[in-house]
Amino acid sequence: MPERGDEEIESKQKRNDDSVPCLDIIPFSGVVHERTLSKLLKSKCWYVGSSKMDVVEGAYKFNESWQTDSRIGHHDCRDYTNGLVEYLTGEENVLERLGKSGWS
Repeated sequence: MPERGDEEIESKQKRNDDSVPCLDIIPFSGVVHERTLSKLLKSKCWYVGSSKMDVVEGAYKFNESWQTDSRIGHHDCRDYTNGLVEYLTGEENVLERLGKSGWS
């Protein structure tokens, strides 16, 4: 008897023959780590916008509402980053914009 989701995995494998099978459909438990920086980083740090709210409190509030069940390519660290930036600044899809400017 097929396991639940086998049909979806099989279907994904057929559509994505050259990708790692099923990684983007199997959810896994994630975690949000929080820390306070003593100063801003000098490298790998980009200005993406300003906020009208207290960003520390805003980040805590956003983290409380972030679902930590993750799926690669659908609900992962990139979605978290885009969501947090949008919540704090209103800027949408910031990683896509940064990617076009050669940030990676």
